[in-house]
Amino acid sequence: MGVAGRSGIRITASEVRLDLRGFSVVGVTGAVDGIVVQPPTGSTRRNIAIHDGGVAGWPGAGLAANTTTVNGLRLERVTFSGNGSDGARVPSATIITDCHAIGNGGEGFTTNEGAVMTSCSAVQNSSTGINAQINSRLDACSASGNGGSGFNLGPSVIAKDCQSSGGLHGFSTFASGIILESCVAAGCSGNGFDLNLNTVLRGCIAYSCDGTGFRINRRSRLIDCVSFNNITGGIQVIDGNHITGCICTGNGASTSANGPGILLTGTDNRVEACCLDGNGTGLVASAAGNFIARNTASGNAVVNWNIVANNKCLVVAGVNAPAINGASGGVSPGSTDPNANYSY
Repeated sequence: MGVAGRSGIRITASEVRLDLRGFSVVGVTGAVDGIVVQPPTGSTRRNIAIHDGGVAGWPGAGLAANTTTVNGLRLERVTFSGNGSDGARVPSATIITDCHAIGNGGEGFTTNEGAVMTSCSAVQNSSTGINAQINSRLDACSASGNGGSGFNLGPSVIAKDCQSSGGLHGFSTFASGIILESCVAAGCSGNGFDLNLNTVLRGCIAYSCDGTGFRINRRSRLIDCVSFNNITGGIQVIDGNHITGCICTGNGASTSANGPGILLTGTDNRVEACCLDGNGTGLVASAAGNFIARNTASGNAVVNWNIVANNKCLVVAGVNAPAINGASGGVSPGSTDPNANYSY
C-alpha cells in the first residue's frame, strides 16, 4: 500500500527489472504517483523493464517516467487502473506490450518519440485513450469509451489493426505523415477519423459516428476504405486528396441535412472507383477543379450528384440490360468513356 505524500516505487538506476509477480502497487489518499522513473539530476538512465502486475488507485499517474533523461523503457503485461492522472507517461523508445489503461483520470497512455505499442488497450479514461507521439508505431491496439479521442497521433505515426469505439474522435491529429492501415472507428460522438494532411489510409472503416466517418484536410490518400451510417457524412476532404475504391453507404440519410457520401470542399481532389448508395446525397463537390471518374451512385435520398461547374466529370444514367443466361449478352451500361460516372 502507498503512503501519503510519497510515490510507491522510485527507480533511479539503469538496468533495472521490476517484476510485480502478479501483484498491484496500490495507492492511498494523499500519495503521489505509483511508479516513478527519475534519474538523479544531470544523469540519464536506460534499459528498465516493468512487467506482470498492476498499478492502481494513485492520486497522480500510475507510471511517471522522465521523458528527457530515460530511454529504453519496456512495459509488459501491466494494468494501470483508477489513477488520478494518466495511466502511464513514458519516455522515448519505450516498448509497451499487452498493457492496459482503465479508468484513469487523465490519458490512458502518453508516449514520447519512437514508442512501439502492441496489443494494448485504453478503456474509459477521462481524456485521450492513447496519445502516441512522433515516430511511434501502434499494432493491434484498442481504445473504448474514453472521454477524449480514442487515439491522438503525432507526426509520422504508423497504426495498423487498431480499433476505437465511443469517445470524441476515433483517430485524431493535427500532424502529418501518418499511415493508418486496417483501422476501425465506431460510435464516436465526433468524427471517426479526424486527420490533417499528408496521410495515407488503407482498408479503414468508420461507422455509426455522430460526425463524419473520415474528415481529412489536404494531400492525403484514402484507399479501399468504408464509411457507413455516420450522421453528418461519409468522407469530407479539402484540397489535393486522392480517394479511390471507397464505399460510402447510409451516411447523412437520417438527418434533415441529408449529408453526403463524399464531400469535396476544395480543389485538386481525385475521386475514382467509389460506390455511393443510400446516403443523404451521393457526391457533393462545392468547389471547381476536381477530377471525378468511374464512380457509381444509387438510391441517395436527395440527388446522386451535386457538382458545381468546372470540375472534370461525366455522369451517365446507367442503361439496364435484358436478362442474361449464357456466355454473352447485355448492353453497354450507357457510355464507352472509360472515365464515366454512373447513376443506376
